[in-house]
Amino acid sequence: MLLCKKIKLEVSKQDAATLEFMQGKCRGLYNWHVMRLRDGEKWHFTQAKRSLQESKHYDPELEYVYGKLLAEVYYRLDKAMKAFFRRVAEGIAFLRCAIQPATSRSRGRRSSCPQAAVVSMVPSISPRFMHV
Repeated sequence: MLLCKKIKLEVSKQDAATLEFMQGKCRGLYNWHVMRLRDGEKWHFTQAKRSLQESKHYDPELEYVYGKLLAEVYYRLDKAMKAFFRRVAEGIAFLRCAIQPATSRSRGRRSSCPQAAVVSMVPSISPRFMHV
């Protein structure tokens, strides 16, 4: 049974440039919202989505980006914020100096691994992120 099929897309240089342009604008919008959050603004999904028209007045080139792509920026940022606060509530956000490296016996020396053993669950959230 064939479940999927590979399709090779041949994109022209103009289309590739257009996609790069749209990706850059979406990245800029995402980063702009993140910087507003770092400056102390509270995250409200509906208010952020309403601010899209203001963003378009500020940067008229956003008019050339598909609306569904711009909406996806807000959904991704909302998902990231929910995941961040879920990790804060669980007490595992930004563990700093609380991980003891696991040992690697394959080469006879210690090495730090991403799958290290957690020694203590000490969240170390920067004070400037406490109000977000």
